[in-house]
Amino acid sequence: MDARVSARVPVEIKKRGDSKLKEIGATATDLVNAAYEYVIENGALPIGKPHDVGDKPQVKTLSGVEAVKFEDVWRKRAVLEAKTYDGANFKEMLDEARGDYYARFA
Repeated sequence: MDARVSARVPVEIKKRGDSKLKEIGATATDLVNAAYEYVIENGALPIGKPHDVGDKPQVKTLSGVEAVKFEDVWRKRAVLEAKTYDGANFKEMLDEARGDYYARFA
């Protein structure tokens, strides 16, 4: 059995929201269910000001799909240590280049 939820929304917000929901193939029911799920998972609203969260840090646990996406993004962004070049790694080569550059000013 499903429960009914009632809320007051400014007319303009509802019109614009309904339009966007239609564009993405979702309904107001989908929106409300997603909002409830978010609050259940995170203990906070998806956006806006915090509601009496105190000093407790908010921690989000990623779902399996979210975790995979996160790892993929960070793997692509990571600056990996360069392969050795004449026995030196990236940090050693960078330090040497900086030393050569700054030596010109001494």
